[in-house]
Amino acid sequence: MTAVRFMLDEHIHKGVAAGLRREGIESATVHELGRRTASDASHLEFGRQAGWVLVTFDGRLVGLATAMPEHAGVVLGRDQVHSVGQLVRSLAAIAAAQTMESFRSRVLYL
Repeated sequence: MTAVRFMLDEHIHKGVAAGLRREGIESATVHELGRRTASDASHLEFGRQAGWVLVTFDGRLVGLATAMPEHAGVVLGRDQVHSVGQLVRSLAAIAAAQTMESFRSRVLYL
């Protein structure tokens, strides 16, 4: 069983990645992965191939994800609702309860 790893979309504050790392959870921003200008579909495919659950505030990604036969998973939050600390706590709880295998092709709404 593989621990959940989070790839944070460009709209997610970089402090979330730092907070998750402090909790011992592997995470990276799309900037850190050199994917800042990549398309949404490309992020999902990269996540599937490299084993990253995509965290985003972009609701359009949900439509793309549900149209894909398989992806590593998506967590959709709302930037007006979640502070950096709240998002870190929510994602840490998800990481504690899920594995990459159990998250496959799922979309979770925060």
